[in-house]
Amino acid sequence: NRSSEPLNLANLAFARYSDSGALAAQRTMSLFNEFAEESLDYRVFDMAADSSGGVLVLGSSDSQYFVMRLNGDLTTDTSFGDNGLYRPEFLAFFGSGPTTAARLGMQSDGTIIVAVTRLEWTPPFSYGELVVLGLSSSGPLSSTYSDDFGSSDNDVRLIDMTVRPDNKILLLVEYRQIGTGVPTDGVEQLTAQGTLDSTFGTGG
Repeated sequence: NRSSEPLNLANLAFARYSDSGALAAQRTMSLFNEFAEESLDYRVFDMAADSSGGVLVLGSSDSQYFVMRLNGDLTTDTSFGDNGLYRPEFLAFFGSGPTTAARLGMQSDGTIIVAVTRLEWTPPFSYGELVVLGLSSSGPLSSTYSDDFGSSDNDVRLIDMTVRPDNKILLLVEYRQIGTGVPTDGVEQLTAQGTLDSTFGTGG
């Protein structure tokens, strides 16, 4: 929601409910006040609970994705990333905000899986590149997988992602050749370590 702060910065609102539906905790926060992240366009794409009762939040601020961790009472977990926020510079994207899905998941060992579309601009077209990250439970990057389906002429957009019980990563994507192709949906699977699983389908 939009606040009445001088720069019209957006706030993020969170609420947590008990199993019976009673409100257990709530919080409205400004990333500008919390992390000095000045932005006019905050978005939340996905959330996930971890084994310790914390809440992981995947969002974006202007033209960059971030991962944030909240404690069970919705206070900021300052032990995660940089004082509670992980914002990798290489996940900046073109434009005022992504128009495709971004997904968050957890593996059984606590590894945080993030799947996003990184948008780039090559006049006269914008194109997407699929990026999957593995983050440790405290935030630092542990692995990265990136795919443009074999050609810089391809536009790839994430549709959905799920972490399977065996910790493999299943991805549903849309791809097309820039400027010419009709969109085609495809399914891709990564190993638990984030590499292409050659045992799935045709080479992954």
